[in-house]
Amino acid sequence: MSGDEVGINVENAHGKGADAEEYAAGFKGLEADFEDILISASSNCGDDPGVVGWQAFLDSQGAYMDDVSKHGQAIGNNTQSAASQGARNDEDSGSDFAGASAEGGLSREIN
Repeated sequence: MSGDEVGINVENAHGKGADAEEYAAGFKGLEADFEDILISASSNCGDDPGVVGWQAFLDSQGAYMDDVSKHGQAIGNNTQSAASQGARNDEDSGSDFAGASAEGGLSREIN
């Protein structure tokens, strides 16, 4: 934030939330992709020396892949909600400062 700014840039914050949602949408199906990768890796490892634990690893970690998408969507939604709330706060409090100016005795400019 530069100078004597106060508040948030609503458009910028809302845009960043939309970006986060878009990025998170790219992670849909990540759990299935993770499973496909492990199945492929398992079948390509061969029998000697024999690597075990693929299914256990998939079972323990696969659900986290779905969480990545869900968390990304939540970040996007929360960022956009915060931007909207910031805009409402600015509008609600704006009337309290109607008529305020540097000539009115304030020591510095406001926005």
